[in-house]
Amino acid sequence: MIKLEHIKGFVDEYFDKDVSKRTRFGGRPMMRYVYYKLARENTPFVFADIGKEVNRNHATVIHGIKKFQDEYNQKHFLPFKNAYLHISELIKEENLKVKKNIILEIYELPKNEVKEFEQMAKQFLERKQNNV
Repeated sequence: MIKLEHIKGFVDEYFDKDVSKRTRFGGRPMMRYVYYKLARENTPFVFADIGKEVNRNHATVIHGIKKFQDEYNQKHFLPFKNAYLHISELIKEENLKVKKNIILEIYELPKNEVKEFEQMAKQFLERKQNNV
């Protein structure tokens, strides 16, 4: 499972800004909306934990997720929508790596079987994504 600090790191890196900085300038609230949505979708953490990572409270996280959903298809939100989609893919790749490493440790697969496992996992994720 990916950690909140990794999701924050992906968002910070994508925008080249610290989303936890206390400002409303430079699109930072919308950057935080992206972080909140990604964190909620990809971790089991509660709103308070998600907010704590960026120095906000649970109510701010709830409001940010609602704002994300309200603005998702608006023209001005397009750069943030693109960021959300891009970072979602990075998180999926990261989760796949973690799961692969866990399985390799458990089953101690020989190296020649690792490639086969990676292909099967990738095909599974693609099928799952196409069905959603």
